Amino acid sequence: MDRLPDGFPPFFGKLLRLIHTGRGIETVEHELRVNGFLKEGVTVDLEALHAYLAPLAEPSRVESFKFNREWLRAEASRVTDMRSAAVGRRLNLPPSYVLIHRVSTAGIGVLCQLECEGEFRAEVLRWIPGYLDPADKADAADAADAADAADAADAAEPGPDRGHPDTATAAASPQV
Repeated sequence: MDRLPDGFPPFFGKLLRLIHTGRGIETVEHELRVNGFLKEGVTVDLEALHAYLAPLAEPSRVESFKFNREWLRAEASRVTDMRSAAVGRRLNLPPSYVLIHRVSTAGIGVLCQLECEGEFRAEVLRWIPGYLDPADKADAADAADAADAADAADAAEPGPDRGHPDTATAAASPQV
């Protein structure tokens, strides 16, 4: 990603962690301000802020989540509802986050269209920096090692096309 030379901003992982734990809505507000999502002088009710953000974090809060059109429709309706939109109207999308927003919302739309179900929390823990506390780094390394070992084991197992003579490539079985 040439637009993210330092990778995905740890801000998002930290924000998800704070929302998932239900603690630190004041810290969430502070992080939103520091990162330009709440401009100076803009006030927001902290309970309303949590109520607005928590459902958006739901896919990575639970062990398994199924994206579908109904969920997307309900979320779109909820965030544009005039009662909850009071919070949404107070938020600002800094220009440096527009690309991330567009790509992630388009990706979520595709997941919903395909009705994908999976362990998205595990993917967040593995790929989104900032989610784990620095104190959790050892746990994260252990989890990553376990995930890498599982991926290696999956790759070593014969799949439906692996090892079948009709699907072997010329490179896999050179002619003599």
